Amino acid sequence: MVITKNISPRHAFAHTAALTVLNPKRIALLIVFVLQITKAGAALLPQLSTLVVTVVMLAALNALAYALAADRLRCLIARPNIIAWITRAGGVALIMMGVLTATLRRSTT
Repeated sequence: MVITKNISPRHAFAHTAALTVLNPKRIALLIVFVLQITKAGAALLPQLSTLVVTVVMLAALNALAYALAADRLRCLIARPNIIAWITRAGGVALIMMGVLTATLRRSTT
């Protein structure tokens, strides 16, 4: 079992905010939609600042929520009987997908 140090919520938030800012998908999203969201007659810098801060904060809060939920579930998932059931469920899912794939027929259109 791997022992990890406790990470404060502030540290987790700062880490997720940094990852969110550097995420290329998020940057591409802002570039693609920025022209559709901004007003042509208004100053661009305040609009962009507001958009970037809003998107980064919402995404960081979302990532932080997932991280904190994962931390809470870590103790539950670390138990051997839970790991066994997760492994069995994953195996059954893979077998079922294999069976479904084997029974699919190619479209003749």
